[in-house]
Amino acid sequence: IEKVIDLKYDTLLAPDSVYQETLKKAIEGKVAINKQKEYIESLPEGTIKEEATNSLNALITAYESSLNTLETMKEAAIAEFDKVINLMKTYEQSLIQAEETIVSLLNISIEDVIKDVVLNR
Repeated sequence: IEKVIDLKYDTLLAPDSVYQETLKKAIEGKVAINKQKEYIESLPEGTIKEEATNSLNALITAYESSLNTLETMKEAAIAEFDKVINLMKTYEQSLIQAEETIVSLLNISIEDVIKDVVLNR
């Protein structure tokens, strides 16, 4: 369970995870888009400015769509990790309860079980 929790952190949440590195690149992309926007705004009115504006708007739409996809995939991955972790915890509890039930049914202490295992090695 701890290894899965660590994997979740390493994959999505750690500062050096692939997700966080991709997010940093996305932020750098936004800075570049803003620079392009400033440049286009400085152009004189006309066809060139209009075409550049249209092209930049298409780029912004694609960028925002990609950013939304990135966030959606992160949230989906977190949800799936959480499902696995919760399922593992549930099974762990079931196994602990089963062990306790067996031990109590046999009226043997845990220490007796351990001694028996050690003696039979």
